[in-house]
Amino acid sequence: PPEKEIQFILNEIRNYL
Repeated sequence: PPEKEIQFILNEIRNYL
């Protein structure tokens, strides 16, 4: 499932903010 990938991307975006 791409759930972990989505969470990873979300985490990266949050880190970028």
